[in-house]
Amino acid sequence: MLLLNYHPDISNGRRDVLALMFDMNVLWEKFVLKTLRKTLDGYEIKGQSRKDFWQGTRNTLLKPDLVITKKSDDKSDDKSNNNTIIIDTKWKQAKNPKDLPGSSDLHQLFAYAIYWKSTKVALLYPGESSKEVEGKYLMNNTKCNLLFAGGPKKSVTEPEKRDDDINLMKENIKCVVSKFLEISEKECN
Repeated sequence: MLLLNYHPDISNGRRDVLALMFDMNVLWEKFVLKTLRKTLDGYEIKGQSRKDFWQGTRNTLLKPDLVITKKSDDKSDDKSNNNTIIIDTKWKQAKNPKDLPGSSDLHQLFAYAIYWKSTKVALLYPGESSKEVEGKYLMNNTKCNLLFAGGPKKSVTEPEKRDDDINLMKENIKCVVSKFLEISEKECN
């Protein structure tokens, strides 16, 4: 419900209500992870995979939101054809699309690309419509795209429409990621 912007009206009234707060970054990341695990056949999808990054006064880890690898029947140790793709989910919206991505998000993904030896990384945002914006790192030509998964055009409060809206969001997540993984050419909503 929160992903689709459903909420009670907040106004002065005679009753006290319980307020709940959720970390929308975590909720969005888990929603995307579960959606992709259920819908992308032939891929292994790990959430919050970790690698040591820095050692000093304390140890620091790198933890991308999604590490996606194509399942292979080949059991050889040949890692020269790396098929690891990193996707980092971001619960952000900008009034001006040129404000995305932030420099720190790009730096973060660059580090992920190096440590996981990935040639494709992406930031996945919720959006008004589904689309992909191409980009790359100039130093090594690693593809770094922005993916937007569109949701319903406006908030609907009728309970019978909520399942349709959630399914639309799931389908759009699958669609934009499938296009990025180059397993589908289907246009997304």
